[in-house]
Amino acid sequence: MDKAEFTDEFRDNIEVLVDWDQFESRSWQVELLHLTMPEDLAQLWTPWFANGTDHNDAKAKSLSVLEVAAYPGLVQEHEAKLARHMQKWKDDQTIRAPAYAIGDDEFLLLDRNHRIVAGTILKRAAKIELAVIRGPRGSGLLLDLPGLD
Repeated sequence: MDKAEFTDEFRDNIEVLVDWDQFESRSWQVELLHLTMPEDLAQLWTPWFANGTDHNDAKAKSLSVLEVAAYPGLVQEHEAKLARHMQKWKDDQTIRAPAYAIGDDEFLLLDRNHRIVAGTILKRAAKIELAVIRGPRGSGLLLDLPGLD
C-alpha cells in the first residue's frame, strides 16, 4: 500500500488527528501487515489512556488493546460502541485498520479500536490487515497525541 492509497482509504474515517499535509510531504512509508486475533494482540495499542492521564504529557503511555479489554472503567465508558461491535461480531472476519508504528513490532491503532477491543473482550478470532505508517518519531504527525508519535 502506498501513501495515496492509505489517504484515500482512511483519511475521512480516522478519529486520531493526523497532520495530512506533513504525511503527504515527507518520506513516510506505509506497510501492509497481516496479523491475527488473538495471537498478535500484544502488538496493538489504542489511543486511549487510563482515567486521569494527560495524553499531552510526553511521558504518557496509551493502553494496549489487552489492557483496555481488562480495564472496567474504559469498557464501561465505551459500553455502547463496544456492545454494538460485539453484537455484530463475525468470527474469522478481516478487520482493515490504519496504524502508526510506535516500535519495531508495536502499533498504535488510529481507528477500528472499538471493533478490535470488542473481539478481544469476546475472546474471538479475526484477521487484521494493518496499514502501518512508518516514519520519524517525534515529528508531530499525530496532532492530538504528541507523546505517542
